[in-house]
Amino acid sequence: MNRFAAATKRVLQQPPNRTPPLADIRPARRPSHSARHPDNIAGNPSNIPRNLDGIAQNPSGIAPAPSDDAWITLLGAVAPGVPGAETTWVVQDHTFIPTYDYEWQVRTYDNAVSIASDWSSSFTFHAIDSPGKEAGTLPTAGIGRPQGSLGCGTYRVFLYEQGGQKLLGEITPATKLNFTRVRDDISGCTVFTNGYSSECGSLYASIRSWMHEIVVYRDGVRVWEGPITRIAYTQDSVEFEAKDVMAYVYRRIMRAGYNDAYRLIKKGSGSTPDEYLGLLSVVHRAALLVTQALAPFDPNVLPYLTALEFASDAKESRVVADWSRSCWEEIDDLAATAGLDYCAVGRRILLWDTHRPLGRLPEMRDGDFSDSPIVTEYGMQLATFFAVTNGSGVVGWTSEQKGMVPYGPIEQLASSYSDAEGAAGEVMTPEAKAAAEKALIDQAKRNISGRWPAPLVVRIPDNTTLSPKANIGFQQLIPGVWLPLRSVNTPRQVSQWQKLDSVAVEASDAGEQVHVVFSPAPNGGMDPDSDMAAEAD
Repeated sequence: MNRFAAATKRVLQQPPNRTPPLADIRPARRPSHSARHPDNIAGNPSNIPRNLDGIAQNPSGIAPAPSDDAWITLLGAVAPGVPGAETTWVVQDHTFIPTYDYEWQVRTYDNAVSIASDWSSSFTFHAIDSPGKEAGTLPTAGIGRPQGSLGCGTYRVFLYEQGGQKLLGEITPATKLNFTRVRDDISGCTVFTNGYSSECGSLYASIRSWMHEIVVYRDGVRVWEGPITRIAYTQDSVEFEAKDVMAYVYRRIMRAGYNDAYRLIKKGSGSTPDEYLGLLSVVHRAALLVTQALAPFDPNVLPYLTALEFASDAKESRVVADWSRSCWEEIDDLAATAGLDYCAVGRRILLWDTHRPLGRLPEMRDGDFSDSPIVTEYGMQLATFFAVTNGSGVVGWTSEQKGMVPYGPIEQLASSYSDAEGAAGEVMTPEAKAAAEKALIDQAKRNISGRWPAPLVVRIPDNTTLSPKANIGFQQLIPGVWLPLRSVNTPRQVSQWQKLDSVAVEASDAGEQVHVVFSPAPNGGMDPDSDMAAEAD
């Protein structure tokens, strides 16, 4: 039976006294279709930026403070006799104010002229500022320009309250410091101190895990920070261990699952095409997951969230249940299987497609490292034909015809990135099958890239350190940047684009050591937007 809905919204409470004050995201999720009320979809306002999980965002402007008894009623039908035709409501700009909780209810009608039902039980959503509004200039801006030599850095380590804004004091002496920057993982930092004063001892005794953070400065520049997760006290020493700000996402449960399966939501008629949902980009989905995780209580991270989105980003079509894992676990799985890269640098969480560089650095050579690079050809990674299947007979494939003559057919088969690319037993419409096949072909093209000819890898040996004379600045060492690496000290000389995977720093009285790990860049380092890269991809 068709029904249409009317929604009301009001403020539940004034913002609590914390910065930034945020409430639980789960009730703010857009309700899905149900058997009892198939048309009761309380949509977000169409003229207000929003994410797909129902957090209303107010990018600018100031609205009057809402009150507990101020309700706005909006009807869900545009015209009589068309119940349920509208699934969104247009609300005036700046109606929703960041840091306030709002309440909404729904009621239904059996038809356009019948008596309305009672109002439903209340649900809530929370208004937030647009994530990333304080991000400013990307850390990769101008990253390819020379910034002078790496040099030998001088470090200072400080203790802050959660949020990284209120300074509590300095860890001195910082006898030994280790920290990392890592792509597709959570980095860490360890600080060891002894021989400290009684005043410092009192400060250290007051520090608590998760309540406080470590902030590391190199030559006066803030280079690492995150929540303290372990404190070890002995009679004459203290050791602090911390994780980067992605740890906050790691410890937030994904209360609201999502459905990004490619599906028909409205059948077209005449010249009106069908409307479909699904196949969201992995970068956009990851940004929504970070927002969902941190919105209820943001430790000053969301303002710096940076999602680098492009039309050619990898797509996913997952269906994930509520309360099934943590938000970080879902993001990490997208990185492992669906083409996402992520990294935390300072308070900024960076999200981007794995086939794109964060930036390009100047060339590095054998002399920039303490040990010469190792050149290796990996024949087991070679593929001249690659297929991706959903396990139910739907497949997408691509081949490298130029490789067939010297190599012959070297074939590889992989499962789909997505959990819902035409699941087993599902009856797919021709349109849905065509879309699934296209997605699988795109995945096959991504998988075969870099597998022909046989991959030749220039690897930096473990525990190799960068020379202080290397023509690269420390702030250019962001995992995800690409650089050309030239090696001429082996029988097989090679110049190859590499992707920076991780940076590890050791600092002590003996000085500073900077360790790096690289892997081959996708598509031989070609610009992902170029025609050549499109052909290789």
